[in-house]
Amino acid sequence: MVSLGFSIYMLATLWRIRKSPGAVSLMWTIHCALIWSLTYILEITLPSLDLKYLALKAQYFGIPFISPAIFIFSLYFTGRKAWLKWYRTILLLVIPFVTFGLAWTNQAHEWIWTDVRLSSSAPLSPLAFGHGPWYNVNVVYSYGLLVLALILFSEVVIRSHRLYRAQAIIMVFGMLVAWSGNILYVFDLLPGMNLDWTPLTFTLGTVILTIGFARYKLVDVLPIAHTSVFNAMTDGVIVTDPSGRIVDINPAAERIYGRNSAEILGQSVQQLLPSWVDWRTQTKAAFETSHMVTLGKGENKRIYGLRIAPILGPRNRVDGQMVILTDITEQREADAQMLMQVMALEAVQNSILITNAQGEIEWANPAFSTLTGYSLQEVIGKKPSILKSGQMPPEFYQHLWETILTGQLWRGELINRRKDGTLYHEEMSITPVRQGDKITHFIAVKQDISLRKEAEQALQQARDAAIEANRLKTQLLANVSHDLRSPLGAIIGYAEMLQANIFGNMTTEQAKATREILDSANQLLTFVNNLIGQAQLETGKVVIRERPFEPLTLVESVRPTASYQAARKDLQLTFEIDPALPPVLLGDDYWLQQIVHNLVNNAIKFTEQGGVTVRFFPEDEHHWAIEVKDTGIGIPPEYHEKIFSAFEQVDGTATRRIGGSGLGLSIVKQLTELMGGSIRLESAPGKGATFTVILPLKFPDEKKP
Repeated sequence: MVSLGFSIYMLATLWRIRKSPGAVSLMWTIHCALIWSLTYILEITLPSLDLKYLALKAQYFGIPFISPAIFIFSLYFTGRKAWLKWYRTILLLVIPFVTFGLAWTNQAHEWIWTDVRLSSSAPLSPLAFGHGPWYNVNVVYSYGLLVLALILFSEVVIRSHRLYRAQAIIMVFGMLVAWSGNILYVFDLLPGMNLDWTPLTFTLGTVILTIGFARYKLVDVLPIAHTSVFNAMTDGVIVTDPSGRIVDINPAAERIYGRNSAEILGQSVQQLLPSWVDWRTQTKAAFETSHMVTLGKGENKRIYGLRIAPILGPRNRVDGQMVILTDITEQREADAQMLMQVMALEAVQNSILITNAQGEIEWANPAFSTLTGYSLQEVIGKKPSILKSGQMPPEFYQHLWETILTGQLWRGELINRRKDGTLYHEEMSITPVRQGDKITHFIAVKQDISLRKEAEQALQQARDAAIEANRLKTQLLANVSHDLRSPLGAIIGYAEMLQANIFGNMTTEQAKATREILDSANQLLTFVNNLIGQAQLETGKVVIRERPFEPLTLVESVRPTASYQAARKDLQLTFEIDPALPPVLLGDDYWLQQIVHNLVNNAIKFTEQGGVTVRFFPEDEHHWAIEVKDTGIGIPPEYHEKIFSAFEQVDGTATRRIGGSGLGLSIVKQLTELMGGSIRLESAPGKGATFTVILPLKFPDEKKP
């Protein structure tokens, strides 16, 4: 009766968790034990042999099926449910069903029992019988399944995690208790006693299993599977009891803290997580909470996301907590980097637009809204074509798409239209974004260049106006200079006639006035000639016509005017022709005369004492040179390049005092370059200046290129 009561209690207990893996097979085991116990009671208490025999047969509604049920439960418990295919289940039940059938037909063949009889004349006694051949077959088969189940449970004891090892030991102990009574009965190890203790020991074994289920919830989790998952988890897991003592820890958590389980188990979880008490006071223990902690120092410093989940027992009682530590260092760094990039994109002045592969807008920064007038919500899902102005030809957009669809970067300028209808010039670059070989997005960076375009247009107009003004100026200079030179020639001619007393002798004052007229007229004529020369150079009308000339003739053409100017300032003027220089050269003597005249005139003008030396000499076997050296005020180094520009002078004060147009040296340089030569300057303030014009050495018998 005790066995019967325990069996009913265990069935009621397991019924509440019948959906848990293996619960049905365990209920099957208890049900079979219940039938066995009930019919065995009937076998003992019924009065006649026939009724006892009937009760004996009824026991086989349970006896042959207990071992398969336990074996099937062991498969569920140890995570081997996949082995239990439908055809294997049928094979497992073949021998039990054959045994059941042979038991009910035993009188015809006696394969189960032989010589069935009353064991005594007492009113409460079991039957006595001999064992037939199939009885032993059933015993061997049942013991074989029980041995396999015991091996599986023992494997759990050896391999399972600490959390389930105690449970597995209880399971093995329950199996041994259940098995012990049957072993005593089958092998007749209790002489003089004819009672079968198997129903009672099986009931005790199932009681032990029930205690294990009620306390540890054995069927809630498969131990082998739990152990594999628990140990293989990359996240750290710490299990505590209700008081916060650590009862389990997985290898990942051991690595996180750099300590083994022997040092940690049994300790307060607050040693690993100092804020544990604060967390517990902030939230109820029965609710899951999340936190973030930083562990380690220096290079080993890591950030972990921490989740605390309650372990609930019967009636939702909190039996402990499970702490899961997830390394989120890289994620946090990536989030911070992404946040910084987003903030940077939003802060830049350039408009940035991101579209998918079909050109539909997915994101835009605030600068885009500032530029176009469209908010982000207005353009999401639309295409950038909403900005089209109609000012660009279709071929422009066709080329754009052909470029970016091949994965290439596109850059260009276009005219777009804002939301308010106004047009603006835009400079844009589009970069395709790839994932593998597939283009997934396009990133467009836009810049409003309307002001730049306006400035460029204004600059172009100013440039065109300057070119036109320069053309008109050059034309005016040419016309005015030509018109000035004719009357100047007359003035100079009449002044020279007066100076030669052709119209009679002059008084001293008249002679002085004539010299002043002649000097001023010559200066003006030089200025006019320079203006004409500069105008011709700017318009490109100067043509170098090379012909034979004598350096001596060139000197004599310049000497009269230069000597007159030098004599007025009491300067010594010297002309030298190196004997090594050929007497006849090939060149344009008209423009050469202009070069020498400007250099000498410039040297005399800026020299107050000393003299000016003009020297013609061979520079090397391929060049000859004209050197004009003075003892004047000199030129600072920073002005050596500047003075060769038109209308440029070294010092406004000095030049205003001395006079000059600033055209002479510019004309010299331009003419020298037209002749294929170069000019060299050596000068310093207070040490005079030496200008050297170096020209190609050509002879009359050379053919003109």
